[in-house]
Amino acid sequence: MRQRVVTPELIDQLPADDPRAIRSRRDLLFVNRIMGSHRWLARVLGQLHRPGMSWVELGAGDGMLGRMVHRQEDGPSLEGMDLFPRPQNWPRDWTWLQGDLFAKLKDHPERWNAATGNLILHHFEDAELERLGQALSRFQVLAFSEPARYWLHRVEGYAISPLFLHPVTRHDLHASVRAGFRGEELADLLGLDRRDWKISCRSTLLGAYRFLAVRNDFEESAT
Repeated sequence: MRQRVVTPELIDQLPADDPRAIRSRRDLLFVNRIMGSHRWLARVLGQLHRPGMSWVELGAGDGMLGRMVHRQEDGPSLEGMDLFPRPQNWPRDWTWLQGDLFAKLKDHPERWNAATGNLILHHFEDAELERLGQALSRFQVLAFSEPARYWLHRVEGYAISPLFLHPVTRHDLHASVRAGFRGEELADLLGLDRRDWKISCRSTLLGAYRFLAVRNDFEESAT
């Protein structure tokens, strides 16, 4: 799987109240627990948050990451952004923006200076990631967890999917791995200049691609 292949995922084509979509979202919570994505992101956000920072979660989905961060003492506030409506259990004191993220980022160019997201960037073609990188170029921190694109993780998917996962989730799991990332290619696709950013890209044995980019002047700018 040397090259990324982005294909539509079934859950994105189903109404939010479709029983197959509801079951698949439940499966995704299980998969996320295995990958440890929400835990890692919540920990990173807690460590990097500084007074004056404004965070946005791209593709906030069912709000699970936001709820974890909301429970932290002295953690950041997140604004959620997604095509879907605000989840009922999204923290009441936090904002939710529904709509296309490219349009929202364009409409509010100075509103945020830090972005996070879980299993969102692999949905985009390379040209869209370049466009997104331009929109995020003035941000101070970017923290994302995505699928790692290695054959091992497709094998792992085949091992667990017949026993635990709905057919929609099984299809989407493999589509996600094929569209995932490896090495430092996400930084390249976003067009991040290594002279301006400290970049960490790490893949885990359980299939997570953990991407963290922090501007060199982050501490100075955040204070």
